[in-house]
Amino acid sequence: MYLVVISDDCIESMQVDDDRSECSSASTAGESSAVGTSFSRPARPSRGPARPVGAAKTAAVKSQTKYYFPLVAEEREHKGMEVFNETPLVADAESDTRDDLPCRTLDNFVVFDEANANIFADLDDVGEEGTEVTIAGDVEPVKSSDLDNYINWDDSDDEGDEGDETCTLGGSTRASGKSTPRPCATDMESPDTGLTQRIRLSAIFCYETFLTMNGETEIWVQTCFGWYKLLNPHPSYAAIYSKLYKAVYMAHQAVRRAKTEPNLPMSRFISDLRAQSPNDILSRLTPITEGDFRKYRDWIGSEIEILTNSTEQDELLATPLIRSIRREGGGTGKAKRAAPSSSQARRTSSGGRVRASDKTALSGEPKNENPACITPLVASIAQGLYARRLLNVSNFDSKFTSSASSETELKEADAWRKRYTQATKAKTADKFKGRLEMADLEAHISLDKFKVSRVEFNEQALLPEEGDGVARYSEAGVMSTATSTSGPRDITVRVGDVVLVRAPELPRDAILDSLWDNAVSGDSKAQRGAIVNADRHFVCAVQVISISHTQERSAQTSTFHGRLLIPGRDTVMQEVAMANEFFLVDSCQTYAFVTSLCGKIGIPFIASKAYIDIGKWVDARRLFCRFWYDLSSAAFEDVNSHVQATDGYLPMWCRSCERTAKEPAPKLGRRIAGSACSSISDVGGASVTEPLVSTQIAPNRCADFVPTVTVGGVDYHTHDVVYMPSDQPNQPFAIGSIVRFFRGPPTTSTKDGPVRILKADIQILKRMRVLPVEHRPQEENSAYDDERHLYWTPLIWEVDVLSFRGKCWVAHPEDIKGGLTAYKDTDVNAFYAKYKGTKAYPGGKDDWIELKPPFEASTLNKEAEGGVKDERASMPACCPICKRERRERTRLLERFLDLPVDGAISSRASGDEPVSFARGQQPLRALDLFSGCGGLTQGLDQSGIVKTMWSVEYMLSAGYTFSKNHPDAQVYNQCSNLLLDSAIRTHRGETIKPLINQFDGKQLPPMPQPGDVDFIYCGPPCQGFSRCNRFIKADDIKTSLVANALSYVDFYRPTYFLLENVRGLLTYRLGGFQIGPGKVGGGIEMGMLKFILRTLTTMGYQAKFYVLQAGNYGLAQSRRRIFIWACKRGCRLPGVPRPMTTFGKSSQTNVCLPDGTTYAPFAYLSGNAPHHAITVKDAIGDLPKFEFINPQKRYPDPLQDSRPPEWLQYIAVDNQSTDIPGDLDGQLGYVGSMEMSYTSPPLSEFQRLRRRKEQVCVPGSTKNCDELVETLYNHACRKFNAENVERVCRVELQGGKDHHTLPEKLRPWCLSNEKSAAARHNGWKGLFGRLEPEGSFGTALTTMEPMNKSGTVLLYDQRRVLTVRECARAQGFPDTFRFYSINEKSTKDMYRQIGNAVPPPLAYALSLELRDALFQDFVAHAPDSVLAADVNAGEQSDDFADVFCIDLATSTRSLRISEPGVLASLPTCP
Repeated sequence: MYLVVISDDCIESMQVDDDRSECSSASTAGESSAVGTSFSRPARPSRGPARPVGAAKTAAVKSQTKYYFPLVAEEREHKGMEVFNETPLVADAESDTRDDLPCRTLDNFVVFDEANANIFADLDDVGEEGTEVTIAGDVEPVKSSDLDNYINWDDSDDEGDEGDETCTLGGSTRASGKSTPRPCATDMESPDTGLTQRIRLSAIFCYETFLTMNGETEIWVQTCFGWYKLLNPHPSYAAIYSKLYKAVYMAHQAVRRAKTEPNLPMSRFISDLRAQSPNDILSRLTPITEGDFRKYRDWIGSEIEILTNSTEQDELLATPLIRSIRREGGGTGKAKRAAPSSSQARRTSSGGRVRASDKTALSGEPKNENPACITPLVASIAQGLYARRLLNVSNFDSKFTSSASSETELKEADAWRKRYTQATKAKTADKFKGRLEMADLEAHISLDKFKVSRVEFNEQALLPEEGDGVARYSEAGVMSTATSTSGPRDITVRVGDVVLVRAPELPRDAILDSLWDNAVSGDSKAQRGAIVNADRHFVCAVQVISISHTQERSAQTSTFHGRLLIPGRDTVMQEVAMANEFFLVDSCQTYAFVTSLCGKIGIPFIASKAYIDIGKWVDARRLFCRFWYDLSSAAFEDVNSHVQATDGYLPMWCRSCERTAKEPAPKLGRRIAGSACSSISDVGGASVTEPLVSTQIAPNRCADFVPTVTVGGVDYHTHDVVYMPSDQPNQPFAIGSIVRFFRGPPTTSTKDGPVRILKADIQILKRMRVLPVEHRPQEENSAYDDERHLYWTPLIWEVDVLSFRGKCWVAHPEDIKGGLTAYKDTDVNAFYAKYKGTKAYPGGKDDWIELKPPFEASTLNKEAEGGVKDERASMPACCPICKRERRERTRLLERFLDLPVDGAISSRASGDEPVSFARGQQPLRALDLFSGCGGLTQGLDQSGIVKTMWSVEYMLSAGYTFSKNHPDAQVYNQCSNLLLDSAIRTHRGETIKPLINQFDGKQLPPMPQPGDVDFIYCGPPCQGFSRCNRFIKADDIKTSLVANALSYVDFYRPTYFLLENVRGLLTYRLGGFQIGPGKVGGGIEMGMLKFILRTLTTMGYQAKFYVLQAGNYGLAQSRRRIFIWACKRGCRLPGVPRPMTTFGKSSQTNVCLPDGTTYAPFAYLSGNAPHHAITVKDAIGDLPKFEFINPQKRYPDPLQDSRPPEWLQYIAVDNQSTDIPGDLDGQLGYVGSMEMSYTSPPLSEFQRLRRRKEQVCVPGSTKNCDELVETLYNHACRKFNAENVERVCRVELQGGKDHHTLPEKLRPWCLSNEKSAAARHNGWKGLFGRLEPEGSFGTALTTMEPMNKSGTVLLYDQRRVLTVRECARAQGFPDTFRFYSINEKSTKDMYRQIGNAVPPPLAYALSLELRDALFQDFVAHAPDSVLAADVNAGEQSDDFADVFCIDLATSTRSLRISEPGVLASLPTCP
């Protein structure tokens, strides 16, 4: 191209060589990141200067006035402008934001004023009155190799994270694990073909300067369509640009040198500046001279002031170098430039420039971000952790607020916390936990320290003997030796006391030296050795569980057994924990009195309902213990559920020993049929862990003895149906019925003799769906795949009983009360079978035997009375014990939910309200914070024990959708910070101005008050934590909303709390600082998680967390999320929902804890689960089919006229009219139908569940369980431009195909050209990709873009992309859930709502765990009168409440009973 530069006296004409070579980068990607500045941008290798060619060589310039005039057309920057190798950006998450602007580079650029004949201009002229300053240059997208260095990736947390959830935002992409990466705007390097694209920018908003980590200077300009990093100026413009660049560069170097060399004199700085090698841009300009420094000194001083102010490094202004630069005048007045003013050319905010990602708020979000409203308790914990200002509602008086509020006290508290930080840096093994430095304890609390000389026992404290020759006592007298301050004294140590014992000596090895290197940095080797060996200075706190004394010959041994208590620093909270709170753990040891005991320490165990003023206890440095800490899962539970030897009760065993003991060998015995045992199911669903209450025994009933094996605390009986590991990982369990138990031949020998493994013969059942339709029984040959339908086989497996993975239930359809649908929908472990195959895999109707229900007396009576004899073979009998257990559990669960046997809701108490144990009158009243469209609410309400009554959501369309689908809930479509502030002020009695609901403009009612809310659950905006966010910020307002959510908990004090977020929250470093765009440095490892747990435990809540994979809970997509549960002490924490369906990425739910251990709750399952994985076809195979009409702009389509005639065909090109009513002008943004009828019945269990009219299905209720909806909503998808519609239509119509199958002219160059970035990334496989019918969806994102993010969004059998309803099916939303948008002509908001939602099936799995926790509390604490069977209502109770076990190995009877006299009342067996 030709570029003409016109001066007053001559014309310069030059040709810019299109073949100019690439040069080295001005700032390499690996080094480029901001230091202390508020913003920086990734670098791009710059191009060399334009080389004059032939007769067009540059002429001498005779005037300083130059004008810019291009001889060829330039493309004016505009919205939707396509840049080579850049895919269009699509706003992620909530809405469009300046964060979503593409990042590009401008090379060979010129700055000029369009309002003044294109005269060359300076960037400082931007915003001046009467000017229209813009820039022309060669544009390229910033490449990912640079951008990745600005993203806060944590590879240790990658683990293939969301292999299909490619981490992108605004065009940047990073693949995770082994997944295929996706291209993006910032990941398409320009091929070395010499191709250039010259553009002219639109109006420039501002320019910003940045100092990178390696000392480079970057200058960026911003327009409304993008951010542009300036590389090399055009040679004719270099003289003007050098003035700005040199001044900024020298200012940056001065700040950098002043920071590293505070005493550096100015003379040496100038000398070094001249001597150092120039960077890539400076090498194109004239060399820096001392004259340059003097010319621009005033400007340099002003730039220094801006930089130090924005980075909060004002102390640098006092260094000799900076003082000299700012104080001295000079320079030739002629060339002297004025310091830049705070005009629009520079964006400043509170003394610093605003980062590109600190821009205007998302559309639909508050335009002026409200500071997070938090309570004083949360504020005191968040002190110093957040970079952003948090609004402390200081007038709210929380009784748990610390009284340490003054600046001095806060500093002391912070120092106390930091005292323990050093020890947490060393990831020691569990055996080193609990070590305390005696000197540190003595400095802050009162200790009763002594040295034991002898131990005496009082016979009155002697406990009953246990037959092992050991005398046990309830207390012991300890005589201490004399010290310099006091004489000998007697001390009493009782069972239950907390004492100090000498910490075990640490091993001296290389590993330990390495640990102490980390923990005690700076100490010499000799000092470390002193610390390691001086174990007299280190102690542990233990609670005495038992005291014993033995005497063998002349030797006497006095010992005590103790359970360890650890300080908060040894928990997952580490450095943010309260220093004076201790935690009981399952770690115990037997100690010798004389050699181990060295003192007593006051650590009281706080009762569940007791209130203590945490603030006063913290200030007074008083120690206390409220929680038991699980070392394996990092859970905090009420200590009163785990502690022993309190309230005068003496333990007979140690719970720590019981829990930490190795798995006992399987025990073979017999159980009395009719007893109510403790566990019904080990995998999936809910299980009861307490004995069910029933002591009545049938007077004339004979007890049946059933062979029983106990494995892992679960009793297995003959005729039980059990789960067993599959032959392959990530496949459904094998299922079989226990025929008999037996011991195998002797194998290895031990000191007790040969070992004979306990085994079982198992009759195998298989799933009907694995057979082709034509091989199934004639009555079952439909295409409907029912995962619960089994058939009996003749196969008998011999298995080790240790391979059992839980129990399930198999019934004959005719033996199911209440209907097959309700039977399946209320129990994930419920199956049915009515056929037996003569082969393992029957091949036709002759291979099937139809079965009848197991033989019972009722059947015999019917036949005796003249009925038709049933010639069918009987189905194998089920276990009578488990059958009665199941019936009793169902009865009690119905009672708990207050549902009578017939399913109708009624009240058994006085009054009209039904009685439920959840609150005493009704389900848990819930508040949904940051609710979105209501996915979490949809799933939680489905269990029947949660009633969501309030919702807080700011986004208009999401709030509107929530209100339409949950009409009984009050939706507050407002800012959560304003709402909390309003609730607190209303609670104080203030008169406040009512807030306005945004989607309808109506006045909002007051927020609920404390005592109204039983359950708060929330999903704070995840963009601040998501690894899909390339603009992660240390002070992101969204991260502070976690503190806002915790403040809601502090204000309302609900019984239960649940927080959901992306897995990135686990690794988010709180308290960090910005070191570049998308990169946060420093801070606390796992800081956000620690902050949440610290806040919840300070409030007195039990807490636990875990990561779940949505694909394991009945979904056809990968979506990992972290869940944090909390509940008041005295209640039961919900458990971890067990996987229901298989999924290939199950192992990705493991959590790496700060101490180096890994929490993997389901590792033992090896990816097995009760049911097959849900596939794409399972999810959407029943939905009506329609297609795009191929516009055929590039190629004729020979297949267009051969498409199935019954499928609707739509014109899907933007702005073209369609046949859809109301779209005559083509302004409708979608095709399809927002309301239509189904065209086929459901073809899978997943589809039936989504189409079920009544979504709340609880045990005992059959209401509407079989009724399906008739109307389908939101079955519409977005339109595209003509070229993309043609691409969608021409991708080969087969699952797994993508853009590689497109004709040549339709292939996107940046995805297929061998010289593009695609060549290095497997051709960007998956973009414009068709879904595999037997595969899964990619993680549901918030946009529908075939060439952006997860691009596999084309149907496997139809020529179009996914509809809104199909995306909703991928997330598990029921078809009764309808999506709405404020913009009725667009589906954009609908896709976004779905992508941001928590999948309802996953929420339902969590709700079942909550229901189970409440149910167990109900069984444990409800009075007998409530639990007793209602004979008048036809209820039946079990015959026996206790277990009678005969050990077949020794033939010795052992009885475990809860009521005396039960044994005497047992009938005699014949």
